[in-house]
Amino acid sequence: MMWLDALDPRTRSAVVSGFWGRLPHSEHFAQPPTDPDEIDVIADAVAQASDILTELTAGAVHPALQVVEDYVCYPTVSRLTPSLQPLRRIVGLYVAGPGGLSTHLAGAVEHGGNVRFVDADAVAPEGYAWATLDALVYLQLQCRCPDLQRLRLAYDVGSTITASARQAVVSLAHELYLRVSPCDDCGSCRLPLRTTSVTREGISYDVGDPLSIDQPGGTTGLPDVDIWLRSVNPRRSRQASAVYTPDAPPPVVRSLVGAREVFPPLLMSSVAATATMSATGVVA
Repeated sequence: MMWLDALDPRTRSAVVSGFWGRLPHSEHFAQPPTDPDEIDVIADAVAQASDILTELTAGAVHPALQVVEDYVCYPTVSRLTPSLQPLRRIVGLYVAGPGGLSTHLAGAVEHGGNVRFVDADAVAPEGYAWATLDALVYLQLQCRCPDLQRLRLAYDVGSTITASARQAVVSLAHELYLRVSPCDDCGSCRLPLRTTSVTREGISYDVGDPLSIDQPGGTTGLPDVDIWLRSVNPRRSRQASAVYTPDAPPPVVRSLVGAREVFPPLLMSSVAATATMSATGVVA
């Protein structure tokens, strides 16, 4: 997933110059390539830097996203915990029906970063009346859940990219950009020697730590970026942590189907874009 809009002139300028708000020495960054067969080196550098840092931060840092996620759970659960936070809005909750088709299920609300099930007909003045998945399905579809129910949740999450995170991805993207487009004015690339090759399609980049042979990877080799990484992921986790409570037991299994970046419209330019990313995997 791209942390920054690669078509935003501010992003393109920052990748070429190496710092947000600093003007580069030339104007060649301003417009992306018009030839569909020509590789946009700046966009490629932003995409690769974003993928590297998303992995190294265990997915805790990301832009605003529209996410689709599948869950397999028991009928007794009363909440779902999305893989990505912070949860901003529930777009829709769907339950699998005959033939694999999905039916929209009302009665899902955001509460404390989780998706809770409520009985819309029994909402008390002081708050919601929580319900189990089986009760919610029975109230709306007049049928009982099977032993294992498959749900699909679509939701919006807010951006967790701070100013320091933005500078980290710009710094890494700048070095990746210099590997493909060397520049005398920008100086030499600071990437470690484990950068293995440069091709027309992009860069093959090993993110192992070249200074700590006896330790596992988890660094980029760029001091300013690695200092920031240690502040947001000091244990070098590879996946976001989750907290389970008695009413949301671990048997809930979730699988990220896809996520689409949602960048705010540009105020000073008509150039805007949304990129797509699909990822699969099961996290228990």
